Amino acid sequence: MKGYFATFLFVLVSLAAVQAQKKPTPKPSPEVLTGKWEGVFTQDRNGQRVDFKAVIYFEQKGSKVTGKSFVFDGDIHAEMLLEGTLRANKLLQYTETKIDKQELRPQMEWCVKKCDLSLKYTGTEWVLEGIWEGATTFGGCTPGRVFLKKPAPRA
Repeated sequence: MKGYFATFLFVLVSLAAVQAQKKPTPKPSPEVLTGKWEGVFTQDRNGQRVDFKAVIYFEQKGSKVTGKSFVFDGDIHAEMLLEGTLRANKLLQYTETKIDKQELRPQMEWCVKKCDLSLKYTGTEWVLEGIWEGATTFGGCTPGRVFLKKPAPRA
């Protein structure tokens, strides 16, 4: 019986030590979005492509967010201006307002997107995840999901 109690006590102390080492989720800094974010935009079934590589530069001032998104389809890309709002330090809603520069293939248009993203801390990095919908002059685009992460600063 003493052996079981000793084992139980050892496990309990070990779990407490592991819990003590866990870092608490940091609160977002006032400008947590500012900077470069990288990831993908996916499209639901019947979309033009499975996913599009994306690089987005956000500038955050309080709850207001502006910036530029770069979306890649193979060897071509589009650059779009964006505006949005960060609500309660965790929900980013932004809309691309203008295609600034673009490369196109025949009979192609880029989707101008509206995104609803959640800001989360994974324990090692900040991520933005959520949904997007968009349109071209031809009509609506097949919507999809967004997965972005903020690369760690290099020393």
